[in-house]
Amino acid sequence: MKSFELFILSALMIFSTNRSYAQCNGRYETEIFSSVDITEIQYGVATQTDGSGTINLFMDVYEPTGDTAQQRPVIIFAHGGSFIGGDKSSADIVQLCNSFAKRGYVTVSIDYRLEQPLNMLNPDKMVKALIRGVHDMKASFRYFRMDEQTSNLFKVDINQIFAGGVSAGAIIAAHVAYMDSSDQIASNYLTFIDQLGGFEGESGNPDFSSAVSGVISMAGALADASWLGAWNQPIISFHSINDGTVPYGNGHAYNYSFMPVLHGSLMIDSRADTIDTYSVLYSYPGSGHPHFMSGTNIDQAIMDSTILLTSDFMYSILACNPNNVVDVEELQSENYFLIYPNPADEFIKIEFPFLNSSTGINIFNSFGQLMRTQNYSPGLSITFDIGSLAKGIYFLEISNQNVTQHQILLVQ
Repeated sequence: MKSFELFILSALMIFSTNRSYAQCNGRYETEIFSSVDITEIQYGVATQTDGSGTINLFMDVYEPTGDTAQQRPVIIFAHGGSFIGGDKSSADIVQLCNSFAKRGYVTVSIDYRLEQPLNMLNPDKMVKALIRGVHDMKASFRYFRMDEQTSNLFKVDINQIFAGGVSAGAIIAAHVAYMDSSDQIASNYLTFIDQLGGFEGESGNPDFSSAVSGVISMAGALADASWLGAWNQPIISFHSINDGTVPYGNGHAYNYSFMPVLHGSLMIDSRADTIDTYSVLYSYPGSGHPHFMSGTNIDQAIMDSTILLTSDFMYSILACNPNNVVDVEELQSENYFLIYPNPADEFIKIEFPFLNSSTGINIFNSFGQLMRTQNYSPGLSITFDIGSLAKGIYFLEISNQNVTQHQILLVQ
């Protein structure tokens, strides 16, 4: 089985439950509006990166034309550009915003503060750029909660505001959701957070919540995947396995040893698999950054499939869906396997939350070739020897009469 097909199979299993469209009035899963209205709004004011003054922060708000709904979920996207470039008119973000607005969401593309290009070689400047981006995105979340309490111009559901992004924007979105004062955070990060305005920042709209309901991450990462805790916000991730800009696993940005270490989508998803955090990962062969790019152009077929897969994921976590993620999480807690450590070098351990029937394990390499297979008698745990496997990325398939699960396995 080819690697991409394996990932699609494993992810589609999660969405195989029957859905009822009545509760959401036919919204959110498909494009039901033919056009959108776009409004540019100033959502905040922040200190310039060089400290010389302030900068006004703007965002484009996309709404379905003619929509009469009074409480609509919001997806706020941040563009890519290595924290030194890009803007809210980025072609990929515009396409995402248009498509999801036509489904009935309010969608948003924000501008956020950028560093000077030469500072890209300074790791401390890059960490500060990330923190400023987090502050700016949080201010945009607070804007909509402020709007709901005042003019209610955008008719949003303040309990369903989601963070999304591409590359640098995805890194921002993940940190907005998962980095907080309860985490074990490196001293340099804490120093910069304190210097730049704390965890919430000072980019505008104080005294309102910046809470996040879920994350859409395209070539994203966290400084530390352990910041994901039990029952954190759900996340969908897309990432190229050989991404040389933002690591798919654990590594330095751009593969430069002097750059900050990042835990990419594989690490985030692996961490989520060990706790009660709902996570879906789509991995892609090759090195496209992000995954839907072919050279300098968007591969429209991959972008279209990304939108559809994200639409399914989003629908699965919306409050109006009677089969939403709460039910999926309960299913996972009863039937899914716990696999650790990952990455691994000598063995993996597989635990079961109930007494299983006989279990079969298959390991495929990145070309879809079967490398190992083994059957086990019923039991509550299995130790599986992987010492003979060469370093690399493999695909683990575990099956018994109750469930089949697929997962990436990184052998180091």
